[in-house]
Amino acid sequence: MDKSIIMHEVQHAIQDFEGFAKGGAPLKTVQGEYKLKYEADVNKLRPEFIDLLAKVRRGESITNKEQAKLDYFQAVFDKYAKYQEEADRVAYQHYLELAGEVESRNVQTRIDLTPAERQRFNPVDSEDVERAKQFVRRKATATTPYKSPHAFEGFLSYD
Repeated sequence: MDKSIIMHEVQHAIQDFEGFAKGGAPLKTVQGEYKLKYEADVNKLRPEFIDLLAKVRRGESITNKEQAKLDYFQAVFDKYAKYQEEADRVAYQHYLELAGEVESRNVQTRIDLTPAERQRFNPVDSEDVERAKQFVRRKATATTPYKSPHAFEGFLSYD
């Protein structure tokens, strides 16, 4: 296994031992789906959409009104798929902003520095997410488009 990955995971163990900010993972990668706003509304449209689609696939004719509904449903589902894709991107971005993940990636960035270079370059300067955008969790967390399912615990500060 790559030394960099091992050190990333060792840093998570150190965070746990020392009580430092924790990392996490996007919710979809650890325990399934998260619920998006409007999901219930979109799901209510599916039965009628499926019925109309089955009618078309059986070769039955449909009215102009039914065709308009079919087109509407398709547009809603296409838009919702894009919404879901963006939500996944945002959940991943929130994962990247977890202070524990920033710290562990920074270990990877600095792993090959000499002792003299480590003294010369402040770890804050090599973080890939600025401090003001990091968020702290006391427990490893799964992120969603809405940050995480856990209560907000504050931002890191420069103090």
